[in-house]
Amino acid sequence: MHTRGARIERMHRSFASYLVLTVSLSGGSSLAQAPAAPAGEKPPKSDASAKSGAGAKVEKIRAQTMVQSILIAVQQFEVDYDRLPQPVSAAKGKDCVCETSAAEGIITAVKGQDKDQNPRQTDYLGEAPAATEAGKKRINGWFEEKGKLALHDPWGQCYFVALDLDGDGKMADPSAKDKDKAPMLQKAVLVWSAGPDGKAETWEDNICSWK
Repeated sequence: MHTRGARIERMHRSFASYLVLTVSLSGGSSLAQAPAAPAGEKPPKSDASAKSGAGAKVEKIRAQTMVQSILIAVQQFEVDYDRLPQPVSAAKGKDCVCETSAAEGIITAVKGQDKDQNPRQTDYLGEAPAATEAGKKRINGWFEEKGKLALHDPWGQCYFVALDLDGDGKMADPSAKDKDKAPMLQKAVLVWSAGPDGKAETWEDNICSWK
């Protein structure tokens, strides 16, 4: 158990460093203006277009980083308490899928603000940034809502977390097209974002911890 905990801690430190890198990328320097195209050739992408493409890449990197941070946080919680955190919607002894919403409470638990589930009040998501405002959305980080915590991806949506609450060490692949024939993944925790389109059912752009 201690060996597994040490391995997860090393992974967490690695992703913490990765998170710092993504933050520095998001503030990146301005892109140089593209030179004019020779006669007869298509003009290069505008500076604004290039910046837009770079921004999209940074958002995906941020989501990938947070997916892994949530995964490691839940795994470390399990190592410390010998059990997984319990979302509000979970049925005892049954695998479940929940969102990282305030109502589900899983982020409140792993950030140490649910004394019943996390009596040591360990913040397993200590490196995660607070959310920022983007219009009416809160994006890319955690925030408080009615005394509990939620966590949003860079596109203003909750992440999804699947938990092996029956303890058999495996769960059906949620990305499988045929749910009745979904392959079993030998994992106790799965985390994913619905991606830029915000639709969980369109797996082409979803960002997953197991892929």
